[in-house]
Amino acid sequence: LELPEATRREIGRDFRAASDLASPRGSVLLIRLAREQGVDLTGPQWRSSNGYARALTVLLDYPAIFEEARNVVRWEFLPRSSMDKRNGLPPMPPDTSPEALARFAAAISEYYLKEQDRGEYCQVEHFRRNGHLHYFFAYPSDYLRTMLGYEDDGELARKDWKPAFEVVTAFDERCGTVELCAEGGRKVRSDLAA
Repeated sequence: LELPEATRREIGRDFRAASDLASPRGSVLLIRLAREQGVDLTGPQWRSSNGYARALTVLLDYPAIFEEARNVVRWEFLPRSSMDKRNGLPPMPPDTSPEALARFAAAISEYYLKEQDRGEYCQVEHFRRNGHLHYFFAYPSDYLRTMLGYEDDGELARKDWKPAFEVVTAFDERCGTVELCAEGGRKVRSDLAA
């Protein structure tokens, strides 16, 4: 608690990610990603530890694997009922320049503003995996909410807040397939895919 606020927040994010990766599905993901990097997270020394110990050990000893798992887990744990897959796109690398990501964010924002009167703000993050998989995490703003919480000085406060929701796209440049995950039903996903 005596650490600077920024450091405490970073630690909190790491602990939250480790908690997400401590589940059986998270452990399988960590083992798979580590194996791809030539690191073995199986064997007798691991069988006696729980998922939290495995996740925290990877965080401390293999931070690059942990960071990749932190990103991949977001895709792997998305609800498949909110996902559609499309084929037939050109098998080529997508434009991931800051300008292209800004245009993508603007298009998503425009759609949600027109259709649902939300999404005023939007940012898109990109990360690449295995050289050919591209993940695009879009964060449009949701409807305004009033949140009750504590300031850094311990004072209770009410703040208006526009939380973000996720729209996630995965593109495989080798075969030209795109998977889109968005809540709201097939029409929303069809509109967004277009």
